[in-house]
Amino acid sequence: MKALMAEAMLRNNSFENVLILGFGGGDAAKIIHKLNPEAHITGIEMDPAVIEVYHKYYEGNSKNLNLINTDAQSFLNTNNSNFDLIICDVFISLDKPEFTKSKLYYNSIKKRLKANGLFAQNIMLEQGEIENGLAAFKSTFSRAKSSKILDYNYLFFSS
Repeated sequence: MKALMAEAMLRNNSFENVLILGFGGGDAAKIIHKLNPEAHITGIEMDPAVIEVYHKYYEGNSKNLNLINTDAQSFLNTNNSNFDLIICDVFISLDKPEFTKSKLYYNSIKKRLKANGLFAQNIMLEQGEIENGLAAFKSTFSRAKSSKILDYNYLFFSS
């Protein structure tokens, strides 16, 4: 996340319209609102229990937030809005949706990025998946970057 924010600052991107796939507890939204309190954030979370906890304990942390209970793939297939920043964090441990490793997925993300927009994906890849996952990402985003966070945890980001 720090690398992504550093990239954003280099580009002078204020993130007016943000999409977070895999909203979770709202940490990414909190960071974004620190950088730009006026940012409009669309959060996608498929677990209704997570949304309930967010509304109960953390809702006051983020204004201009539209939290939607659906899965990331359904949202990408039905919504045609464009965003300055898209963050994808839809895994639990090494368990990740298959669609997040495909060229079709990366193309659908790219279609939703505004000019000079940024995309970041936090992903867990096992040893045999790294090369193919990175290749699919780089074939879609010409300015792709990756960073290994932990043993299996990677951050892919690009515009």
